[in-house]
Amino acid sequence: MNGESFQLAAGLSDGRLRLHRCMTVGVLRHRKRKRMQQIISVPPLTTVSFECKLHDGEITSIMSSASGRELYVLGEKEDSIAAIDVLRRAMTKRIAISEMPTSLAIRDNERSLMVGTQRGHVLVVSKRNFNASEISAHKKPVISVATHPVKGIAVSVAADCTMRSWNVETKEQKSETRTSSAPLGFQWSPSGNLYALGFADWTLVVEYGGRCMGQIRHIGANGCPVAFVNDSCIAAGTEKTPLLYRIDEEKASVTCSQAMQHVGIDSDILSMTVIRCLKSSRDLIAASTTMGDIVVWDLETCNAIGWLPGDGEAVTCLSSFPPRSTFDRGKFKFADGRRPFGPGIDGIKAAASSSSSNADKRHL
Repeated sequence: MNGESFQLAAGLSDGRLRLHRCMTVGVLRHRKRKRMQQIISVPPLTTVSFECKLHDGEITSIMSSASGRELYVLGEKEDSIAAIDVLRRAMTKRIAISEMPTSLAIRDNERSLMVGTQRGHVLVVSKRNFNASEISAHKKPVISVATHPVKGIAVSVAADCTMRSWNVETKEQKSETRTSSAPLGFQWSPSGNLYALGFADWTLVVEYGGRCMGQIRHIGANGCPVAFVNDSCIAAGTEKTPLLYRIDEEKASVTCSQAMQHVGIDSDILSMTVIRCLKSSRDLIAASTTMGDIVVWDLETCNAIGWLPGDGEAVTCLSSFPPRSTFDRGKFKFADGRRPFGPGIDGIKAAASSSSSNADKRHL
C-alpha cells in the first residue's frame, strides 16, 4: 500500500477535537532491486491537523454526515451539540438541548439528529430549525442510541436494563428487550443485518431477527471497544492490540481468527473505528489509547502501517469521516456524486473558495 489517504476525527478527554487527514507510507519501492520491501518499523503518519476546544469535559461521541462535510460532537455533561464545518475548519453552530444529552446518532436521511438524554428520553432534533420532539423511552439515562443504516428504525439502550426499538417516522415503539445488566453500548453492522450489544464483561453479536451469533469476552479494565468490519468480521480491542473475530451465520458462532500486529502499546485501547481509504477499497482499522496515541493497521495483512503520536491526553472517541458506506467502490466519489477533498490544507482552501464563489459548481 503506497500513499493511501484517509481522514480521522479524534475527541480528547479535555474537550479538544482533532481532525487528521493522513497519508500512509506503508511500502517503499527500491528501484535498483525492482521489488517492494515492507517497512519493518511502524512509520508515523504524515497528517494535516486541525484542533479546537469544544467542551469542558471529555468528548463522548462524534458523528459524521454522509458527505463528510459536517461533524456533530457531543461532550460529557454538556447541554449542547457542536456542529463542525470540515471545509471551513470551524464550529458553525452549537445546538442547545433542553435535557442533558448522553448519546448521539444521525438519521439516514440526515434531516435530523437522534439524541439520548440523562432523563431517559430520546429526542428527534431537526437540523433545519433545531426543534425537538420527545420520545419517552426509558426510566433511566440513555446509554446509546443508533439508527439503522437501511431501515427507518432507531434503537436505544439505557441504564434501566432495557433495549427498545422505534419507528423514527411515527415515533412508535416496535419492541422492548430486557437485559440481565445495564448495556454499555450498541452498534449496527454496515448492512444492518447484525448488531453488537456491549456489557461490562462481554459483547453479544446478534442477528437483526434476534438470533444470537455468539459473544466476545472482554480483556482489560477499560472494557472492550468493538467495530464491525462487515457482516462476517468484527474487531474487538483488548488491552494492547485489536483482535479480529469471524462471524459464521450458518453455525451461529463468533470465533477469534487473527490478532493485529503487536506494536508495543503501553496503554489500553479506548476507541476503534474502521476506515475506507480514499484512493482504494482497502479497509484499515484505527485504535486510540489512554495516552493519546492512534495506531492504524491494515485489515488484509494485519500489519501496523502507521501511528499518530499523542500528547498524553486520552483519545476517548475516534471516528473516520466520511463514513465507509458513502464511498462508491472504485470511482472515488461520495454517495451524492461529489469527489473527495484535494490533498492537504491547500486542497481544502481551494474547495472552500470555489464553493463560496459559485454554489452551483460546488466540489469537495
